[in-house]
Amino acid sequence: MHTSGDAALLAAWEAGRRQSPPARALSLLASTGVETATLANWPLGRRDSALLDLRAARFGPRITGLTHCPACG
Repeated sequence: MHTSGDAALLAAWEAGRRQSPPARALSLLASTGVETATLANWPLGRRDSALLDLRAARFGPRITGLTHCPACG
């Protein structure tokens, strides 16, 4: 899998606004040049790993996250 160009990634991201989360994942990964039919047959773990690899290649390895703690309020 190669990293997609900026234009291909942006087009996949914009198309994904109208897609379900699984279809959006396939579109983003397809922007790297892998056939959608091939991606659809990948196990979920492989697809998720490839999405994280794509994200890391484009934006770096760090991911910041926040969550609500019910105990803290």
